[in-house]
Amino acid sequence: MNKQPISWVWVILALVIFWPVGIILLIKRLSSDRNAAFKGSRLLKVMYIVLFAIGGFTLLGGSVIGLMFIAGGVAIFMLARKNNEKVARYKKYMNLVTNHSLTYINEIAQNVGISPEIAKKELQAMIDMDIFEGAMIDVVTNEIILSPVQQQAKGGVMSAIDSFFSDDDEIEMERVVECESCGAKNKVTGDVGECAHCGTPLD
Repeated sequence: MNKQPISWVWVILALVIFWPVGIILLIKRLSSDRNAAFKGSRLLKVMYIVLFAIGGFTLLGGSVIGLMFIAGGVAIFMLARKNNEKVARYKKYMNLVTNHSLTYINEIAQNVGISPEIAKKELQAMIDMDIFEGAMIDVVTNEIILSPVQQQAKGGVMSAIDSFFSDDDEIEMERVVECESCGAKNKVTGDVGECAHCGTPLD
């Protein structure tokens, strides 16, 4: 996805100055940035705790403005809960598609326990965030079609080495590493790599 996500600076400034606008920007950031979607829960927790604290101190000082900060804290708390639930579904999608080779949306939805319409919408969102980079949804067969890169990254079987190596060549074996962030299995050559789905560093 080529579109740059909204800067965290603008999100935080908007939350401090006028939290309803900040909430809108925060939702847009979480829906456009795969790293924010998977790792944003901790930041959201800090945000609503800070707003609750500011609101509480402001109320103790006799100002009703504190109620606005508390309301903002409640809004971010609810957003954090929804984001956690969505990330949990995202991890299930990735496990089913990459580790169990399920591609038909009806089957995926049945395993996740949601409607096919919601599954299709969320899978498309994952494609838009490059979690399933280069993938597409076939509206005729109602399945997700992975890109060649994703096809190569999925699964848990180490591929055979077909190339000829001389005695001086260093052989780097391919290994399968499970991402700690999203749970997807990735084929990695060398010491480090990056999850093909959520971008988390692998070692």
